[in-house]
Order: sequence, then C-alpha cells, then structure tokens
Amino acid sequence: MDNILGEGNPLGKEIRVDGVPYTVIGVGDRQGKTLGQSQDNWVAVPITTFLQTYGHNDSLGIYVRASGGAKAMERAEDKVRVMMRARRHNAPASPTTSRLIPTTPS
Repeated sequence: MDNILGEGNPLGKEIRVDGVPYTVIGVGDRQGKTLGQSQDNWVAVPITTFLQTYGHNDSLGIYVRASGGAKAMERAEDKVRVMMRARRHNAPASPTTSRLIPTTPS
C-alpha cells in the first residue's frame, strides 16, 4: 500500500484497480519477494463484484488454506470439487470444467 497511498493508515481510503474505485477495508501481511517477484501485489474483491466487472468467462483463482494437515486439505479439496461440479452442472461421470491446483503451504 505504501507505493499506492504512501505512509499512514490505508483503511477507508480509495484505490483504483483497472480503473474501478474500491475502498480499502483491510490489508494483508507483507510477504516480501520470491525469486525477485513481489508477493504483495494483489487485491481481493468480493466475488460478485469480480463477476460484474470482468464477466463470468474470465479466469478466477480462489485460494484456500485448510488447517489440520494433509487429511483436512484433502477433505477441503473434495468439498470444493463437488461444489464446482454442481455449480457448473457437470454430471458425475463427465469430465470436469474446472481445475484445482494444490499447493504446499508457505
């Protein structure tokens, strides 16, 4: 936020993302860089706002963290897979039209 709004508390201030104004309601912890690439250059918006702004055909990434180890993550992945298949009206035996990309915790 320092690069966009300068020093001070950013809460309640306005930023623009792709020309669309948003009010800052929270900030994430600084993550720093990985291989020279900033991990702090992101913004989260309500999914309904994303879909209204960019449409339903653009790519959408949803990041989930499940506490409780590998078994909890497997259960979370299964639940997400079921929800995505239902949302996209995929029959049980048909190929999926979405994908999950499991990552290891940082």
